[in-house]
Amino acid sequence: MNRGMIILLIRLALGLAGGFLLQTLFFKQSGWPLALLLAAIIVAAAYLSEAWRLKKQLKDKKPPQG
Repeated sequence: MNRGMIILLIRLALGLAGGFLLQTLFFKQSGWPLALLLAAIIVAAAYLSEAWRLKKQLKDKKPPQG
């Protein structure tokens, strides 16, 4: 497996664990679909924060023009 696939699997596992934890702590009466939704939100937030970080790094590395 390549590095990107391993990172995806790690994020999916941690997202699922986090979604299950959030579901059991805050939404005790709901079922497993909410845990999956929370896991998807966690994984999406991880990818969005990484994209934001990389965008900021590229912006900081640009040489001054003029």
